[in-house]
Amino acid sequence: MNNLIHDLPLSTADGSVPILLDGSAAFSIQVEQAAGYQWTERYAIRKQYYTPLAIGSESTIRPGYYLVKEQNFRDIGGGFFEWDRLYANIPQSWNDTRQFAFNYTAERQVITTSGGETTIETFQTSRSAQVSTRVNHTYQLGYPATVAQSLSDPIYGAGAAIAAGTTVRPNEVEVYLGNIYVIKTYTLITPFSA
Repeated sequence: MNNLIHDLPLSTADGSVPILLDGSAAFSIQVEQAAGYQWTERYAIRKQYYTPLAIGSESTIRPGYYLVKEQNFRDIGGGFFEWDRLYANIPQSWNDTRQFAFNYTAERQVITTSGGETTIETFQTSRSAQVSTRVNHTYQLGYPATVAQSLSDPIYGAGAAIAAGTTVRPNEVEVYLGNIYVIKTYTLITPFSA
């Protein structure tokens, strides 16, 4: 087993610095639509010197790839273990389409005249319409600070046009991988009348 120590390409005599064993241990497509990729780097180090690398750290051998997680820890003898650092790039934005029920409030006025006096009453009715929606998927490193969107029911007059590009639901933020997040924005594709 001690021969293993001599076979490793140590950068320091005591094995205190992680040794890159394989800079392309695994490679796979993660999201085909968005050109999202993963890259795995295999390292070895003496057990007592291991310190986890911060999630989101950029790869030193593959710029533009960020640490998602460290995994597959294996004892390889001689006081060493090896493990994989899984990195991912930030995918490109992409769109898809979905059908959603868009809830809105229609406003209607009723004008009545009685005894020479005119009365205007306003009524609000909750309505829902199935709409075609564009969902934009945008990726970024770190949790986005400014994407929270409050969506209150807009009020449209009877017969009012609701324009394409109208936001139909709040933005969603989800973890894609590690410290890379995806922001989903939902907007109306085809205008319609309230």
